[in-house]
Amino acid sequence: MIKGKKLVAIIPVRKNSKSIKNKNLIKIGGLSLLERTILIAKKSHFIDEVFVSTDCKKMFSISKKLKVDLGQLRSKNLATSKALTIDVIKDVIKKKKIKNSYILLLQVSSPARTLKMTNSFLKHFNKNEEALSSVSLTRLLHPHPNKIQIVKNNFVKSYLNKESMVPRQLLPEVYFLNGLFYIAETKFILKKNSFFTKKTSPYFIKHSKSLNIDSKDDIIILKDRVKNNDINQKFLG
Repeated sequence: MIKGKKLVAIIPVRKNSKSIKNKNLIKIGGLSLLERTILIAKKSHFIDEVFVSTDCKKMFSISKKLKVDLGQLRSKNLATSKALTIDVIKDVIKKKKIKNSYILLLQVSSPARTLKMTNSFLKHFNKNEEALSSVSLTRLLHPHPNKIQIVKNNFVKSYLNKESMVPRQLLPEVYFLNGLFYIAETKFILKKNSFFTKKTSPYFIKHSKSLNIDSKDDIIILKDRVKNNDINQKFLG
């Protein structure tokens, strides 16, 4: 439970990935990224239910073994590269008839996630009485958005229409969504197609814990961090 309501964790995993084949089944310490994510969700004392939405028979088998499957594979129209995660979330909400609850989105491609980190995020949100939703952020150090350029009609132009020659020290701090955690109420998600309310609280996570597996270079970084114990194999500790 969280803020007096049931908390449901939804884990969306797709079979095909353009950049990395079977990336959701990459193993750390004998367990796939999918299994790690499921076990974290099931172990958290805040989370009441866990569901995995997938179009992959192997990942469906894993979720069924761990008793978090939806009873059927995800429909084909929600399994394409153009399908939106928010539509997958809404599909699970409707299929399982989830009402008057909070939804926690857990994306499998975040290998540094641990049970301790998950509980800390949920505890932080639970204590914030004014927050209607929450997302995890990491400070963006380089490049700063104010310095990003585009080329339009063969001429250089600031992407944000900002003065680009300002010293880095004078620029405002900015953050990126690291993909680790998103939480909001079912009614808001269904109505607004988003986890971002007018009162979305930030939860800050340092760079070393914000790795998101999105390219082959990220796999190299992952292997290096596992080797150096920067990514904990004892993720439930």
